[in-house]
Amino acid sequence: MAIQSDRNDLHFVPSLSAAGSIKKAFDLEERNLISKMDQLSVGPLLPITPQETWRTERRRYWQRLHQHRHDHSVEALSATLYEELDDLSARCAAARHLVIWCSQSVDETVWTTWLIALFSELGVARDKVRLVFSKHPAFPVLPSSGILNPTDIRDNQEWMTVEPAQWSRLADYYAALAALSPHLRLTYLQAGDEDAWLAEVTLALLDFFPNHGNGLNSIDMRLLTAVKNGVTDVMRIIGNQLGLKTFHRHALDAAYLHHRLLTLADESQPFPALHRTTRAGGNHAKVTLTETGEALLNGEHHFLLDRYCEDWVAGTRIARAEGGFWVRREREIEVWDGAD
Repeated sequence: MAIQSDRNDLHFVPSLSAAGSIKKAFDLEERNLISKMDQLSVGPLLPITPQETWRTERRRYWQRLHQHRHDHSVEALSATLYEELDDLSARCAAARHLVIWCSQSVDETVWTTWLIALFSELGVARDKVRLVFSKHPAFPVLPSSGILNPTDIRDNQEWMTVEPAQWSRLADYYAALAALSPHLRLTYLQAGDEDAWLAEVTLALLDFFPNHGNGLNSIDMRLLTAVKNGVTDVMRIIGNQLGLKTFHRHALDAAYLHHRLLTLADESQPFPALHRTTRAGGNHAKVTLTETGEALLNGEHHFLLDRYCEDWVAGTRIARAEGGFWVRREREIEVWDGAD
């Protein structure tokens, strides 16, 4: 059904760029839009309530991710969705429709399941909710709703009601992500046709786990490969990765990529994979591949997993409280304790 939105609706939008286009497409006001700045596909995910605990943990993770970046993202986070939680129930009750925008990328899918779980906790009427699976003819799966311009949004998007079975499945998927163990989410790899996109998202989330073979996740491998191919400027490396249109449904956040580069280049730890050739702050460093980095790419070395101690994959901390690490072996996640 074509979108017939007006200023009685409340739009939940996964990026500020998408919010600007949606606002223009339907002649909305700021009060009609709630945006997020966070990347929920990484970092801790907790049960929805208590909301203050959820908000505090996400903000703490966000601040750590941005601690070496000279931008205003930490402050911006406080001005978006998380500060709206306190009066969200009243705003939802006053709105005609609650419109969720989702490109079916990994991050926007996690965001959508969190919203459905949040609405369930708030007692929001399901029949008020409309779901827009953002689409564009140039992309089999749109990596980000922020790519759409106002004309794309007004003329080419459709919204749908959320049927009871789908509502339950989306809320259950969030619960699977919020579980400390990753095994519950892996059951979605066998999802039926109606949830094929959740199976694809689940598979894509495996890219964030370190691989059993060399201790690097798939994103780290891409970053090291970029350096090996002669790209040494951190800003260019990040820009190139953000510019890749498709990678298993990922639209990666610049802060996460910067964090991974700094982890690979952390010379306070033994065997760094990258060497920083300049000490400029923020994104303005340059990096080169070390002998360890070369060996990692050649499968001759194993990255020390204690570098992942503070890393999370959509709610699962890679370093287990019981000891050992969650690692990927093909389509499975298993515990690795450092022994072969």
